[in-house]
Amino acid sequence: LQFMIEKWWLSIAASIVYVIVVFGGRRIMADRKPFQLDGLLAVWNLALSTFSVCGMLRLVPHVLHLWQTKGFDWIITSQPEVVYSTGVTSFWMVIFTFSKFPELI
Repeated sequence: LQFMIEKWWLSIAASIVYVIVVFGGRRIMADRKPFQLDGLLAVWNLALSTFSVCGMLRLVPHVLHLWQTKGFDWIITSQPEVVYSTGVTSFWMVIFTFSKFPELI
């Protein structure tokens, strides 16, 4: 989590690159034949969806436990490193967050 706190600007940079690639790609491909990527994109989306479901199945019980023991206000107002900084939950939160970068593709 410390890496993500220190490198907060990476998400902004990735979003800017994404917008440039999307609009630049449209201009480049305007006069070209489309690629046949239906099967590949279906597999890609299935993999991302499966990963997201696995992350949800791991994180939701943790959040529900915190909600029952500490309350909703505590979850919302606490620093992320307090809520998600230990053990398997921390691992899943980090990889779930980093999985957003490939989802931009």
